[in-house]
Amino acid sequence: MYTTNVTYLKFIILYLSFCSIDCFLKDENGTMIPRATEDVDKFNMFYQMTKSCFDGQIRNESNSTCTECKDEYGKLNQFYIEIGLKYEENVCLDIVDTVSFVSIVSYIFF
Repeated sequence: MYTTNVTYLKFIILYLSFCSIDCFLKDENGTMIPRATEDVDKFNMFYQMTKSCFDGQIRNESNSTCTECKDEYGKLNQFYIEIGLKYEENVCLDIVDTVSFVSIVSYIFF
């Protein structure tokens, strides 16, 4: 069962690594530019830090994930709150989905 959960987790993480149209910059005409917004880049940095911590804990079959990954998860969550206040209901959908996924994974595995 552990291998199945890890495989599923990796599949979901791969899916969430792709951004939707709302996550990209637009030029002065409103045309999408194939470059993520600064907030998306910053969120991805916090996400990768959190994911790396979780992955390390899973590899080591550690029981201290909550303690070891608390800072990384806290930074990710705090930035999500900040962009939520900034963009209100217009937060990039991929960010919303990623935070939901990280919350579910942290609940299931840790």
